[in-house]
Amino acid sequence: MVEGKTVRPPSFSSSAAIVLDHPAAVPAAAQEWADRYESSRARATAEMLTLLVRAAGAPDDGVTPGEVEDGDVDALVARLVTAVTTDGVADPFKRRGGKAAKGAYGALWRAAVTALAGRALLGDSYFVDKATAVLLGLSW
Repeated sequence: MVEGKTVRPPSFSSSAAIVLDHPAAVPAAAQEWADRYESSRARATAEMLTLLVRAAGAPDDGVTPGEVEDGDVDALVARLVTAVTTDGVADPFKRRGGKAAKGAYGALWRAAVTALAGRALLGDSYFVDKATAVLLGLSW
């Protein structure tokens, strides 16, 4: 937490919130996300990256499809780091039902990757490259 700043827990997108509160919905949500990925790689990738940064406790900024499409991951990570250092972080899993939500979060990622692999879309490396770059950038 940044001194003197009020930290509000980040909210998840409505579909992610449903999954986090209802873990049984994970398989269907992952398939629906893979459908969206087939329609718009940038938009679907932005959804998952937004879920990633919000689950990590970053402020409620989100990642836009334009930022994903632009490909400048360094600029995206720099923006997210600036937001975190300015606004602080909050653990979204420290709430009632947080332990189950944390499990559902991991299950959603596994199911989403599996759904892409099942459709032979994982090999295009678009999603994997973007997610890996953001994960590595935020881990510094």
